[in-house]
Amino acid sequence: MNSVASSAMYGLLPSVCVGIAVALLTAQAQLMRLHVLKYHVSRRSVRTNLQRSQKERETWASEVSFAGP
Repeated sequence: MNSVASSAMYGLLPSVCVGIAVALLTAQAQLMRLHVLKYHVSRRSVRTNLQRSQKERETWASEVSFAGP
């Protein structure tokens, strides 16, 4: 009985590890996509005729410089 349980556990372990890895990669991809969407939306809104404070402009400029092209 003990060998059956350990065999089942070791048999399922790779599947569980692969599932966790896929879940982490999917979450990372979604977060990156949300960051890109946030960047595009904020970039578009900055180009409108809204009045922004100097601090907001500096914050936005620093975010854009880290985001790259």
